[in-house]
Amino acid sequence: MHSVTPDIWLSNILGFPCYRAESPTNLAEATFLVGEIKRQVSGRAFAYVKVPCSAVGVAALYMEHGYRVVDVGITFKRPPDPRSAPNPDSTFCVRVASATDLLDAREIASQCIVYSRFHLDPRFGQHIGNSVNWAWMDSYCHGQRGEIVYMAEIDGRRAGFIAVLRDSTGPHSFRVIDLIGVRPDFQRRGIGQALMNKFIDDTLLLNLPMKVTTQAANIPAVNLYERNGFQLAESMFVLHKHFP
Repeated sequence: MHSVTPDIWLSNILGFPCYRAESPTNLAEATFLVGEIKRQVSGRAFAYVKVPCSAVGVAALYMEHGYRVVDVGITFKRPPDPRSAPNPDSTFCVRVASATDLLDAREIASQCIVYSRFHLDPRFGQHIGNSVNWAWMDSYCHGQRGEIVYMAEIDGRRAGFIAVLRDSTGPHSFRVIDLIGVRPDFQRRGIGQALMNKFIDDTLLLNLPMKVTTQAANIPAVNLYERNGFQLAESMFVLHKHFP
């Protein structure tokens, strides 16, 4: 049986209890989780659950209990085979981020990442979405999350970053794009592609498969990943409920 766990990290950001339900696969499990969350909640709180898009009946059950779909998360995977057409750009410096770079990456994340489930949830919106992005990258700054961050630089300015972690929870270890962002005034100049090139090149050296999850609403990101050989592997409804 799946379980409900407090999301301490998110609770600390939002200032009230947050709960995460493991992805249910059938109506019986979903019914149990709905009741379990209700038993744990007292006063103001927030809960979220991710449901496979193939389990429409499960998503409908949650919606009957006040949950709302705010996002469709889509996961792409890529095997560790060389890409056929490297990006020819050579004007961008992409390097391992320093401690100072990480502070800039945190600021870039709060400026340019606008498709997160927090941004898309009208009960949260831009301010909360930006706060979550800031805290996400802050965990990299303090060495609490992730494997490495790459920083792109152009004309002496830090223009974009890609944050990477290792996922070894399943039978296969993946190198994962955790977050990618380009400063708004540097977008549409090939910096995202340059960051992808660095990530793919270094991951190929490790002979590891690659993975990334984004939002269906984030069409530019979807195009970027498909252009670089990533293939759709999974889709999930993301449902939120606010108490009271």
